Amino acid sequence: MPESEFHSEARAILSELRKYLGAAIEPATRGTTPGATEWSRALDIDTKLAWKLTHLLDPDGDLEALEFVPGRQAFDQILEAAGKAGEGAGGTAKKASEASGAARLAFERYETLVRTHAGSRKAFDVLVTSQRPRGTSRAEVNLRRGAVEANASLLGVRAGAQVAIYGLAPSSVDENSLDVMGVRKIEGTERMRPNVNWRIARSFKTAEDGTPLPGGPEPLVKAKLSKALTGLPVVPDFSTTPLPTLARLDASPSAVEFEMRGGEVGASARFDLTTAEIFRPGDNRYANKDGNRRTRIFAGVRVPCDLLYVDLIVHKDLFESTEPSVQIVSTLHTGMSLEFRDSDILPIEPEFMSLGRGLGKVKDRERPRHAELVRWAMLEVGWNPDDFDVYRFKLQYPPLPSGVAFDWLRRKKK
Repeated sequence: MPESEFHSEARAILSELRKYLGAAIEPATRGTTPGATEWSRALDIDTKLAWKLTHLLDPDGDLEALEFVPGRQAFDQILEAAGKAGEGAGGTAKKASEASGAARLAFERYETLVRTHAGSRKAFDVLVTSQRPRGTSRAEVNLRRGAVEANASLLGVRAGAQVAIYGLAPSSVDENSLDVMGVRKIEGTERMRPNVNWRIARSFKTAEDGTPLPGGPEPLVKAKLSKALTGLPVVPDFSTTPLPTLARLDASPSAVEFEMRGGEVGASARFDLTTAEIFRPGDNRYANKDGNRRTRIFAGVRVPCDLLYVDLIVHKDLFESTEPSVQIVSTLHTGMSLEFRDSDILPIEPEFMSLGRGLGKVKDRERPRHAELVRWAMLEVGWNPDDFDVYRFKLQYPPLPSGVAFDWLRRKKK
């Protein structure tokens, strides 16, 4: 795809700003190491302004460097400070003065760029941030945090974290299939308004006594629940007691959802809800005859939350590689479907790491009982931890609605 008019103009202006601004401050900063502290002293300017200057002039930065262009008053301050600091440098000072004039013209072109393509500086910074192939910057995290806070205020509910543990292993009931274990925890959930109803859990329908229907999942705990919660595979030992008032709703012919009803607001009514179930079998183990070789696990974001946290526990003999591909996608147009288009993929870089084989590294100081929950789930399904590779995914302030897709390539059956 050819480069857009915005990209061409922005790169040209960024190049001019770097060239002329760099030349303007050169007499004053010569001999110093580029850095906020050093340039703050050399130019006699505020450290924060010097920090912006170092990021703007960093040659390794792409368009995101335009986030660090100072305002007009601060820009003039840099040039004036550079002129004073460079006095007495003879011919070098003259060249720096000429560069200052060119830098001011480049800044005027920058202001025109902002007005033309964004209308305001704030909107322009968002536009520039969005150009990254993968966004990990402080500015983007702040944008996502702001979105979570706004959604929590508007929708009236917020969670500290959505936690999931997914396990995949050769099926215990069918050699051509695999079993899928799913443990889900909505952690530190609280209402922001008292009259808010929110659907916080989804499961498959069961018989009236809670017995799984054919093809449906089995709960890992046979908990004694009220009739209103029939089918909710809650794990009492890792959930708040008592739970808030929940109502059972028919979501589809095969699925049921559980809705949190209105109640007390704030931290005093904060709660955790953990559910756990296993599909036996859950998916094909080998490539289909039609050539489909993909197994996908999808973790959707259901509530404004500060963190999406997923552990993947994958049997060493199951796929060509136990490490999945990872894509964060918008579910605005797809719902919680397992299918999405390339245009639904979000340019966000999460934290994704291998924890090695076995459960030796699943402990997390920020979640004191997480390792206990993982070990409990593995014990309940009867899997040997030494046969499994473990991966961990973290994303701060996930967008809403969105989710993360983990894909593995199935083996061809010999």
